[in-house]
Amino acid sequence: MLSLVCEGYNNWKHLSEMLKIHENTTSHKKFYLSWIDAELRLKTGKTIDCQEQHLIRKENTRWNNVLSRLLHITLYVAENNMAFRGTSDKLYTPNNGKFLGLVQLLAKFHPVMQEHLRLAMKGDVSDHYWGKDIENKLIELMGEKVKSEIISQVKKSKY
Repeated sequence: MLSLVCEGYNNWKHLSEMLKIHENTTSHKKFYLSWIDAELRLKTGKTIDCQEQHLIRKENTRWNNVLSRLLHITLYVAENNMAFRGTSDKLYTPNNGKFLGLVQLLAKFHPVMQEHLRLAMKGDVSDHYWGKDIENKLIELMGEKVKSEIISQVKKSKY
């Protein structure tokens, strides 16, 4: 590497000559090409970060879709005053309850749930979100939402 890069330069009279020498070094050419390549990848959205962000957004959307369906199943079972659980806590077993039964039913017709069940059964996802804990949490969150809505309406009403 030239002293121009490491130590600076104070011979201003001959600076243009020194820059020409520097521009012809292999390290300068290598870094210049690398910079041009990075600039091109940034403009076309082909950076590693961009690809990672796309995968993260895609996974986030998938989980939002899965949780939305599980929430609606929970809402349906609760609205119709049905028992959530059966004697079995496993999918595709007899007497596994309304919640798991509806998860299975939805997976027959809905690609998002079908893919989620496939990944979970394969073990590719660590959390499948159809266990009793998530059922209870969803019921609790819905109950809190209903309670806060009732309180809000009571506060707005005239007495």
